[in-house]
Amino acid sequence: MKKAGYVCIVLGSISLLGCILGGTSVFGPLFWIAVGIALIHKAKSKVKSAEELKEWENNNKI
Repeated sequence: MKKAGYVCIVLGSISLLGCILGGTSVFGPLFWIAVGIALIHKAKSKVKSAEELKEWENNNKI
């Protein structure tokens, strides 16, 4: 999911640059940049919660 997020951000950024230079609407590229940011955030929070769960399990062993 993290790689897909970076791909969305890169493609959205390149498209945003083209839209700015061409004078067209920038809402499409901004949408894809936002999707990329959301995917990266979700992937990072998933890893963080998995680490917290593993730490909690290690601390609660009898």
